[in-house]
Amino acid sequence: MDENTFRQLVDSVRAATDVRELVGETVAIEPCGSVYKGNSPFNRDQEPSLVVWPHTNTWRDFSGGGSEGSDCFDWVMRRDGGCFMDAVRLLAARSGISVPGLESEALQTELERISERRRIEALLTAAAAHY
Repeated sequence: MDENTFRQLVDSVRAATDVRELVGETVAIEPCGSVYKGNSPFNRDQEPSLVVWPHTNTWRDFSGGGSEGSDCFDWVMRRDGGCFMDAVRLLAARSGISVPGLESEALQTELERISERRRIEALLTAAAAHY
């Protein structure tokens, strides 16, 4: 699987996944205007600090002084503690999308690069929120 095919796979899995449904499987979220809100499953909070925007298919967790969140892949990685490829596999299976060529060495290298980049982005975001 080449890089363009992999990116198309990721985009199709993202498009096929409803973040509101995905988050709602773990957290009780209630409509609040055009968004959905619920308590964070990651930090203790008294007020709803988890926000899901269905129109952009994204989420944010504002508890703990941070603002982490993004798309369906970030939710699954945060919830399950797995890597990016684990999230792709899980969400693809959930959406009925087949993931060909998982044993390819080039794909594994690309996945490691993407996972490392997402990890660094998360670290930089946490550092920026701290300062």
